[in-house]
Amino acid sequence: MLSQYFKTLVDSAQKMATSQLNNSSLRPLQTVNHTNSFESQLLHGLYVPFSELTINHVGWSYRQSPVMVYGVQSNEHTLHLTACHSILKHPPNWVWITTHHAQQSLNHCEHCFTKISPQDFTYTSQNQDKERQPIDNKKAFSFLHHVQVHSHEYFNTQKIKLWQPGYPLENLPSVIDNKNGKSADIIDYEQCQNCTWKLPLYSNYSIPKEQRLSMGCDQMYCLLCMGEHIHKALIIPAALRWKALQARFHYFNGVCTNWAHVQFHIDKSWHPLIKVVRQQGINLPSLYEPITCEGYVTLISPLVWKDQKRAILPDLYDDRIQLPKDWDFWHYEQVYASFRGQN
Repeated sequence: MLSQYFKTLVDSAQKMATSQLNNSSLRPLQTVNHTNSFESQLLHGLYVPFSELTINHVGWSYRQSPVMVYGVQSNEHTLHLTACHSILKHPPNWVWITTHHAQQSLNHCEHCFTKISPQDFTYTSQNQDKERQPIDNKKAFSFLHHVQVHSHEYFNTQKIKLWQPGYPLENLPSVIDNKNGKSADIIDYEQCQNCTWKLPLYSNYSIPKEQRLSMGCDQMYCLLCMGEHIHKALIIPAALRWKALQARFHYFNGVCTNWAHVQFHIDKSWHPLIKVVRQQGINLPSLYEPITCEGYVTLISPLVWKDQKRAILPDLYDDRIQLPKDWDFWHYEQVYASFRGQN
């Protein structure tokens, strides 16, 4: 039912497990053989008018390819993940763009990298007197993983797609229908090797075996876990992803008794907010609670504090939906920015 209520879900994310990211690192870039395509040129950098970039809530796109920006006049050797103060103050006319974060001559912008991917881009301090230094951030940060987590910001698609640096957006490979000849009373199941969610074959929340093999994965993973085990970004439409999250939450009997449960059941793009809320000592929320207005369920909110009649909504929820006036509704970015002192 979430597809009726959510149009776009935005904002930051952090990794659930660094080890999973290491297992799904990008294949060697030398395999790119379409040297004349602009996607392959983006690996090495393209010089384009800044006005031709599409500005997303998180980052930029150029001709449907997610990109990072560098070559900004104020600091030409700094790589930016999203618009920060140095770009907003003096918008450039021309910039360099790339989909490959390991440009050896570039430094990562601490402000926008830590704002958008605080877990991916980690800083440490030897003592309070020394300036914080990045920990080998060119290896720690994966633009491919970042795009997957924020795919709903970079791509507006109603179907599952695949993307990787150097290549255009592609459809899932076609799948052979193996359901023919089977009795309608016989239902085969497969279990996700990561989260243990058991799903019927050809479920909307899993990818058939033939498609998994074509993507280089011979294990069964649910739609929510598959992206960590392939070498491409799995672009899942926002509505489908949240429906899958809610379905998995109910499969595990709607259990949410600690913050680990919250992080497991909520979308990865909301993980930075979960971390901040927990650090602030706020009570554990309920998940996927129906909000009623005049006796009708009007939407399902991912995070709800029923006793306080408070809920957090996506930034761009359908404003035609009638909400109860005695509740306090916040947008994701409002809450996250307030905790970070960015009002």
